Parts: sequence; C-alpha cells; structure tokens
Amino acid sequence: MFIQKFLVIFICIGCFQATWGSSAYDACNAIRAAEIKAQSKFDALTTMATNIEKEIADLEKQKIQEVEQKVNEELTKAITTKQKELQELQELLKKTKEDLEKQTKNLKGELEGIRYAHEELLRKTTEQINQIATTDLARLQKKDQDERQVIRDKQAHNYEQWLAEWEQKIQAALDADLDRTKKHKIAELEAEADFEATHPLRQQQRIKKAVAMKRAEIKALGGLQGQLQRDQIEADANTEIAKIQAEAEENIAKDNREYWGKIINKVLCDQQTQLQLGGIVAATAIAIYLAKYGIPLAFSYLAQPTVVSETSRWSLFGSKNVQTEATIDELFFSLELSYILEEITTRLKTAAQYQENLPNLLFAGVPGTGKTAFARALARMQDKKTGKRLFNYCITSGSEFAKISDLNLRLKEFRKLWEWAQASKLPMIIFIDEAESLFRDRTSGEITTQEVTFINSILSIIQDKSQKNLSVIIASNHPFKLDKAIIDRVGKPIIFNLPTASVIQKILTHYLIAFAKANNKQIVTFDKQVIDNLATYAKELEGLAPRGIKFIAEEMINRAHRQKPAILTDAIALHTLRETKQEMEIKAKWEQECEAWKANKRISLPTQG
Repeated sequence: MFIQKFLVIFICIGCFQATWGSSAYDACNAIRAAEIKAQSKFDALTTMATNIEKEIADLEKQKIQEVEQKVNEELTKAITTKQKELQELQELLKKTKEDLEKQTKNLKGELEGIRYAHEELLRKTTEQINQIATTDLARLQKKDQDERQVIRDKQAHNYEQWLAEWEQKIQAALDADLDRTKKHKIAELEAEADFEATHPLRQQQRIKKAVAMKRAEIKALGGLQGQLQRDQIEADANTEIAKIQAEAEENIAKDNREYWGKIINKVLCDQQTQLQLGGIVAATAIAIYLAKYGIPLAFSYLAQPTVVSETSRWSLFGSKNVQTEATIDELFFSLELSYILEEITTRLKTAAQYQENLPNLLFAGVPGTGKTAFARALARMQDKKTGKRLFNYCITSGSEFAKISDLNLRLKEFRKLWEWAQASKLPMIIFIDEAESLFRDRTSGEITTQEVTFINSILSIIQDKSQKNLSVIIASNHPFKLDKAIIDRVGKPIIFNLPTASVIQKILTHYLIAFAKANNKQIVTFDKQVIDNLATYAKELEGLAPRGIKFIAEEMINRAHRQKPAILTDAIALHTLRETKQEMEIKAKWEQECEAWKANKRISLPTQG
C-alpha cells in the first residue's frame, strides 16, 4: 500500500514538471522512466517484505520450541518432586498406620484390663449391696411384721366392739321386722280370707279343687257306676262355674257403668276437671306427633351413623373422639403438590366464609402419603378474625359399608350419612377412604345387578361436582377401579406421590423433634452426627410414605430413650432405620402378594343374596 501511494505521488510530480518545464515528449519520457524506477523499487520492497515474513515465522517457531522445551523441563522437575513427596507421604502413612496399630493394640489391652477391673468392682459392689439389702430387708420385714401385728390387734379390738354394737342393732331391727312381718301376714291372711269369700275366680278355683278331690275319691271305682258318677260330678261343676262366671260378668259390667258414670258426671260438672282432661288429650296428641315425627328427626340429627369411624361433630349417641393430627402448616409435601393443596385450601376456606358451594375432590395415591391427614387438617382450619372453626368432618371407608351385606341396608346407611352431614351447623367434609370398594366400575363385569343398582342410587344422591355446605372427598389407592360417573362428580383429582429426599428430611426432622418431647419436656437429646447425617437418612428412606417415616422416627426415639444417657446416636439411628425399613418392605411384599392372590381368586365385596 505504501509503494502504491509513493508511485502516485511520483507520477504527479512528473506531470507537474512536464507541464511547467519542458515539452510533452520529455514529460512522457520522464513519466516512463519514473514508472520503471518505481516498479523496480516496488519489486525490491516486495522481496524485502517476503524475507521479513519468513524471518518472523522462523523466529516464532524457534521461540515456541524453546518455550515447549522449557515447559517440559519444568513439568519433568515438578513430577519428579511430587513423586518424591508422594513416596515420602506413603512411607509416613505406613509408619503412622503401624503406630496406630500398636496404639490400638495397647488400648485394647488397657480396655480389657479396665473392663476386667470394672467387672470385678461391679461384682464386689453387687455382693456388698446384696448383703446390705438382705440385712435391711430382714430388719424391715421384722419391723413391718411388728407394725402389722399391732395394727391387727388394734383392729381386732375395734372389730369386737363394732361387732357387738351391730349385733345389738341387728337384733333390734330383727325384732321390729318380725313384729311388722307378723302384722303384715295377719293383714294378708284377713284380706285373702275376704277375697276368697267374695271373688268369683276364687269360687271357681274352689269348685275345681273340690271336683278334682271328688274325682280322686271315685277314681278307684270302675265300670259303668264310676263313669256315671264322674260325668255327674263334671256336669254339676260346669253348671256351677257357668253360674259364677255370669254373676261375675254382671257385677263387672255394673261396676264399670257406675265408674264411668261418676267420671262423666264429674267432667260435665267440674270445670277444672274439664281443663285437666283437655290438657291430657292435648299432651297425648303432642306426644304421639313427637313420637312419630320429632324423635326420628332429632335422632337423625344427633345420632351418628354407624359407618362413621371418626368425626369432629358432636353426637349424642355414638360420638367418637377426634384424633390429634398436624395442622396444614405441619404437613410436608413436594413443591408442586404444596401449590395445588394451597389452592384447594383457599378455595374451601373462601367457599365456607361466603357460603358458596363446596367442591368434591379425589385424592389418589399409595397408602400413608397424607391423604387422610390433609383432610383432617382441612377441617381444622379456623377463621383468622373470629378464631372459630370453619368445618366439621367425618371419616368413613368402603370397608365400613362392606360390613353391611344387605345392599338395601347399605344404601339406607349412605342416605342416613348424607342427611346427617347436611344437618351439620358447620360445613361438613365427608372423607371416604378405600372408595374403589364402594364406587366400583359398573362396566368391569365383576359386580352383580344389585350392586349396579346400589351404585346408581348413590350417584342419584351425589348429583353435582359441588354442594351447599357439603364436600365429598373420596380417596383411593386404585383410582382406575372407580366408576367413571363418580370421577366425573369430582372437581379436581389430586395425586399424592411419595415424597422426595428433601421432603423426607423435613418430615423426619419434624417427627424426631416431636417425639423427643413428652409433656413439654425433652426426654431424648440428639448427637451432633445425627443432625449432620439427616440428609443421608433421608436418602435411605426414599420410597417410603410419610406414615412409614413417622413410625421409623418414633422407633428411633424409643430405642434412644431406653439408653442411659438418653441420646440418639448415629449408630442407633442407622440400625433402627435399616431394620425397620426391612420389616416394612417385607410387609409391603406380603400385601402385594395378597393383592395378586385376590386378583387371581377374583375376590369382591359381599353381595346381596
């Protein structure tokens, strides 16, 4: 680029000289000469630039080779140094290991000596304690026997005095009672004599007794004479009995006429009696109405249905205590499920506060994932302003209904449950567990016609996806077994999956802290290593439901509580975790085998007929 600029300038200068100094021919020659000269200079500069580039390339290559050689030398030196250091460290480690083995051996010997000394000391101490205890026990037994003898002597003296006093009282009471009995017996005999003399039935009995005695007298007589006498006696007796019965009926009719005549006369003449009679008639009518309509209504409102296993609503008959469970804030779920449950909670709370329809829900998932616990927590929600509860809840299950073999009675019990829930002052949440046994798919071909009719009747009761003051939450471990119509009657199915490791850590921590306290007092403390290894325990527990995690946490605390001092160590935690987990896995395997066996045998719910 520089040479080209130089050539242009040179040509311009030549042109200027030709214009102002000489002729045009000279100018042309001068330009040609300048061009030749410039071209030669340009070629020389190009050759020079090429040579410079070659020299620069050679220098760069040489420099790179020198640098690579230097780096290789330094790396070789560093590797050699590190190898020496590693060899020294290996020798040091070997020496340290030998020292540790020697120290361990020495410590084992010392520990064995300490253990032997401890056992010997414990044996001697035990013997001394046993001797002292034997001496003290003998002394205490003798002292106790002496005290008991003194007490027995004192009690015997007091008992003799008490017995003498009571003998006098009893004798006086017996004498008084004997006098009363004699007087009462005399009165009874007099009354019975009067009754015997006047009452027609007694006269009949006397006649029959006389006839029986007469029959006994002539029973020995045989032949025609004996038969005639027996017939004559029976005829006379029957005539006398008929006469007495007629007289008795006439006397009774006469007494009834006189009695009712007096009553009617009194009612017609006495205003107070008329008012009393009117009150009795009104009270009788009210009692009949209440017995027919009021009592069944009150019983349906107060009496708890038999299929309800747990409820927060008070019942006069058959009420059951509410289990103590965690609140919504104390339950732990995955992040995605937490968002869904928070939406459901807000929806139900808003509906209860503004008296809107409550939605029906479907909880699906393996057992122990928190379906029932969340339903209880929903019902325990309170109004932040008033502090009052927003819901009542009741828990039932398909197995409760399966106990009722008669499908008509089963349907009647479901209607009773529905009406009882609707009568609740607070909005009611009905939680139906094991719903697949109550709402089985009608198209599966495994149920009878009567069961299809039963499910149709239930579907006619649960008609919509929401109701006023009533929410139905059905839970199932096998939602694919549910009838499509019942699935269509729930607003939103919610899947309760098994917790992840992070959620398991929160659940385990929560229950360990909860079980480590009793009556607000710390009964078990935690080793620092246990706190540091909570994440490790959580990974070990992956695949278990929260219910199983709760059981393992409780077992850890129980085993630590039996130690002295009561400290939960890493060894106890790991041993409990692995042993309990293995037991639960065996139980789960048995349950799977049982389900497979039932499937092969085609076991279904009890059916009518």
